[in-house]
Amino acid sequence: AYDAFVDRFEVQAGDWFVLGTDGLFDNVYDKEIVDCIQDWYRERTEKKAAATDGPPAERSRANAVIKSTLKSEPDGHARREMHIATESNTCAPAPAMIVDGAPVLQDLATRLAQMAVTLAADENRMSPFAVNARSAGFWYYGGKADDVTVVVGRIVRSTS
Repeated sequence: AYDAFVDRFEVQAGDWFVLGTDGLFDNVYDKEIVDCIQDWYRERTEKKAAATDGPPAERSRANAVIKSTLKSEPDGHARREMHIATESNTCAPAPAMIVDGAPVLQDLATRLAQMAVTLAADENRMSPFAVNARSAGFWYYGGKADDVTVVVGRIVRSTS
């Protein structure tokens, strides 16, 4: 497509990525996305620990610092970058439950999409879309109904 955006990002094992349509990012703040991933990850880790009768694994992103930037491109489109940095440069290995594949990650993507749809219907919320509309001089309050597509993944080290 003539208007496709291509970029490169440096990643390391343990990094998460979230790709989504504006239906996600217009209704859900970056911090809410990170919180959802952390909660989901903790729940999965605790379920795995309970199944093996071991102690729950530490949350590798518990003390994450979130930095989000919205960059304007020369063609007028905006690009969002969200960076998550932990207090240490090390990351806990992903539990096998997470690296086993798409069905498990689909659960997280579905959770994020459902959150976006729910928040889009909230007329009493100052959504990210409403904040941006107001900063552009438009009176807007509430969520913004739109299509929602979410893809999530986690970067892991190659085993080969």
